[in-house]
Amino acid sequence: MLWANLDLYNPWNELNRIRGELNRTLSTVNRSAEYDFPAINLWSNADEFILTCELPGVDVKDVDLITNNDTLTLKGERKPDVLEDEERYHRQERTYGKFARTIKLPCGIDNEKVEATFEKGILKVRLPQDKDKSQKKITIKGE
Repeated sequence: MLWANLDLYNPWNELNRIRGELNRTLSTVNRSAEYDFPAINLWSNADEFILTCELPGVDVKDVDLITNNDTLTLKGERKPDVLEDEERYHRQERTYGKFARTIKLPCGIDNEKVEATFEKGILKVRLPQDKDKSQKKITIKGE
């Protein structure tokens, strides 16, 4: 009986399980860093959805908001730092380039009443709930 139990135990199974968990964790970290910019919060009350979004280092003129029925699309570009001739990077962790996120909302919104403001690197969008099916580009007020 003792030998029968030893045949069932394989130490490589545990190592394979750990390797699989590490691969899943690392792939999640890489995906979130690459695809989830900018970070957003979205909540609602009885009348509207409210979205806040972190856009550090982004000029408000480089951001577009487009509503379409029950979606909000946020597009923009974070431009790289401009270095002088004598300057060199010692470390560069901040990403730059174009970004786009489309957020599906639980119901339609009233495109005519959407308001967007930009202050201290935070975009705030108020999206009144409605069943309006039209598309509209939103003007952002800010710095």
